[in-house]
This record gives sequence, C-alpha cells and structure tokens, in this order.
Amino acid sequence: AYNQAENTFSQHYFVRSFGSDGVMNHEFFGKDVLMDFNSPYHLEEVNHDFIWWRLAVTPDGRVVAGIPRNDYEITVFAADGTPELVFGREYETFKRSDQQLERVQAIMDNQMRQMPPGTTSEISKLEQDLYGIHCQSNGEYWVTTSRAMYAPPEGVFTQWDVFNAEGEFTRQVQARIPGRPGRDMLMLTEHGYAVKITGFWDAALSAMGAAS
Repeated sequence: AYNQAENTFSQHYFVRSFGSDGVMNHEFFGKDVLMDFNSPYHLEEVNHDFIWWRLAVTPDGRVVAGIPRNDYEITVFAADGTPELVFGREYETFKRSDQQLERVQAIMDNQMRQMPPGTTSEISKLEQDLYGIHCQSNGEYWVTTSRAMYAPPEGVFTQWDVFNAEGEFTRQVQARIPGRPGRDMLMLTEHGYAVKITGFWDAALSAMGAAS
C-alpha cells in the first residue's frame, strides 16, 4: 500500500488459510517490507525474497515451508498454525553462474522501470537453498535443492532429498531422463507420477522480463 503523506510503500507477504466462508483461519507465516522513497531507494533482491517456491501442503492440511532463503531448514505447521516439526540437513549454498546472474539482473532491471529515478539495485550472487517441497501420501517429504535444479550429477535431470514423516533424511532419488536443468521443470503429482514441462522456466522468466 502506498502512503502518499510519508512517501512510502509497504508490502505484506503471507501464507494464510481461509474457511469456506472466506474468513481467515490463520496466518502461518508473514513478512513485511517497507520501501521508503524519501531518499534514493536501494532495491535488494534478498529483502523481497519470500517462500514462493519453498512451500507445500500435506494431504492432511499441514503447511510445510522453507522459510530461510539460505538455510536448509523446513518447518511443518499444524492446520491451526502451531509449528510441529523443524528439519533439514547440511548444504553448501549454490553460487549463481554468470548466466543466472544475467537473467536475475534482467528481472531486476525490469522491476526498476517502475521505481523512482535514482533507485539502485542489488542481486544476490547466491541462489536460495531450496527449490521445491513435495509431500507424499505416505508422509515423506521430497525436497529439491538449487544445486539439484541447476547443476545435478552427470546424466541426471534432477534429484530429491527424501525425508520420512519424522523429518529424518533417508535417501536421494534421481531422475535420469533427458532434459535441460534450470530450464525444464519436473513436477511430481499426488498420484506418484512425474510430469516434465519443457521450457517452463524459460517461459516464467521471460514473463518477468528475463528472456534469453
């Protein structure tokens, strides 16, 4: 919301549940961002980070979220918003390639066109640690990391870290199929299938002003 008197713009990102009557039940997680335009604004990518690609819901209605950007940590919330479980594993944050940096900078430059003159920007040289959480019907959590998405092992399109219902790491599962990591997307379905969407990330990034 823009406050004309104070020349500020406030944003509230959130994950909420609502009843069938449209009334909010609970806010599981939220983040406030204040943009102050009384002096040249510095637009930082990490300041506007949210859990867009680090969020899932279990079949029984619990919310699963990788809240930190650069920490392999996953929180499971009960349907009433109570944190039930926190789990993760050791992970070395993935450094972006020159091509990734160029694409992210293009997205930032596109956003900068909507900003007041004098605004500066800063992108991160590091990718977010997690890039997808899938909740299986047997209680397992299948987690995609940024490294598995952009630089999987030779001959592998992507791979998942698998945790049991108690948050214990049990194994890794690899998808050895043709594809372009970081450009195509492999989506797991609730029926146990994996569907590859060719050019998904190309199309998504192009819509954000990062055509390549």
